[in-house]
Amino acid sequence: MSLLAKWRRRLLDGQEALWKEVLEVKYGQCRKLVLGGGSREWPRYSSLWWKEIVKLDDFGITNLFNSEVEKSVGNGLTTRFWHDKWRGNKCFRLKYPRLFSISNQKDEMVGEAGVLADGVSVWNLT
Repeated sequence: MSLLAKWRRRLLDGQEALWKEVLEVKYGQCRKLVLGGGSREWPRYSSLWWKEIVKLDDFGITNLFNSEVEKSVGNGLTTRFWHDKWRGNKCFRLKYPRLFSISNQKDEMVGEAGVLADGVSVWNLT
């Protein structure tokens, strides 16, 4: 479990690596899958290693993993506005369920939902 968590952390860090590019080509958006934003159905050629990294949640490791790892938003293009915990200890979907229910941007990324103008975030939510 520790080794899988280590690979998961490496997959989520911001550094570019050839092996990450290979995974993106083979499986699609790796970060979304690892963070729980993708489908739980994989192509039949998926390796056991890949399935185990994505399914770490099923082994009860997620709370341990998430309590030790902080997410840096960066440009916001890999952080989902409503579904990821990027501000505070709860995702906005759970923190503001009524707003989430009426949102037209349920799968919006932080970088797409707002812009930085003069050092201040300006949100464009519908």
